[in-house]
Amino acid sequence: AVLLQLVRWQLVEGAELAAQAERAHSRMRVVEPARGSIYSLDGALLACDSPAYAVGAAPKEISGAQELADRLFPLLGVRRQDLVSWLTSGRAWQPLAYDVPLAIGDEIARWNVRGIYLEPTLTRAYPAAELVEPLLGFVNRAREGYYGVEGYYDGVLRGEPGATLGDVDAAGNTAPFGQIMVEPPKPGADLYLTIDSRVQHVIWEELRQ
Repeated sequence: AVLLQLVRWQLVEGAELAAQAERAHSRMRVVEPARGSIYSLDGALLACDSPAYAVGAAPKEISGAQELADRLFPLLGVRRQDLVSWLTSGRAWQPLAYDVPLAIGDEIARWNVRGIYLEPTLTRAYPAAELVEPLLGFVNRAREGYYGVEGYYDGVLRGEPGATLGDVDAAGNTAPFGQIMVEPPKPGADLYLTIDSRVQHVIWEELRQ
């Protein structure tokens, strides 16, 4: 019976099983594009992407969750009890924090703790937020613009996502020597507004008085 099953797998279902194995050991991943920057008429930077990290954990790989939570919570701005709950959940994957500054992410990376992973991401920064915040709107975590210039010109600023396809190992990690095909993302276009940041600053100062 075992021999007959092996023959059936090889001759009858071989192609489908090979396809399933290929799907199980490959991962398609979306690569977010850089969002276009926004400038004033006089060239002042009003909105731009800023590099950051997303920090996540594989709780099944973690030991010493209590001690690790003690080290993480002051840096991530997350309640210690929440971290302990997440790190001991036994889940395959658990996000811990988003938009983590580079300096903090680099410090965590230097710990080299098994089960803690950092992914480079982009967050939206507004260097002159107090001057033009109502005008610009904002960008949510899905990188979609809402309200103001960010919302109205979202299709122009957003760009087009790319993709990577790579082999993964038994633990779900990208295999170092697997073939990876990349479709590079196309960055969004920059916008130049008709407002003058110097005039906007004078108006803002007048309104503060």
